Amino acid sequence: MERYKISSAKRFQEQLQNLKLEHIVHQLMKLEERIRACYHRYLNFNGETLMWMVAIDASFLLEFLQVYTIQDETMMIPGVSSRMSHLMDYAGRRIAHNEILKDIVMLENQIPLFVLRKMLEFKFSST
Repeated sequence: MERYKISSAKRFQEQLQNLKLEHIVHQLMKLEERIRACYHRYLNFNGETLMWMVAIDASFLLEFLQVYTIQDETMMIPGVSSRMSHLMDYAGRRIAHNEILKDIVMLENQIPLFVLRKMLEFKFSST
């Protein structure tokens, strides 16, 4: 799963044109206390490591939400061949979808919404 998250973060950075993911991490570091306050227990990582984890996980989550849009109980999968094709089987059915959803809803894996919003602001301000 981690390599998929890293790949998503690389694709996210490619969309940023003028920014590097490192810049976003440094901006997130300004929000460290607020981010840490969203979790029910202390996260035993230094600030920079935690912000890299948040940035990478948020990149993955945003891509996941973009690629897998559920509408009227039908799975719409635009651009699978270029994005998350590794999560699909030969018939195009979702094979890892449920596992990813389980991972996303785990309390310790949830990304604060204001972080997702901030990531989207960076993405759309650079285009």
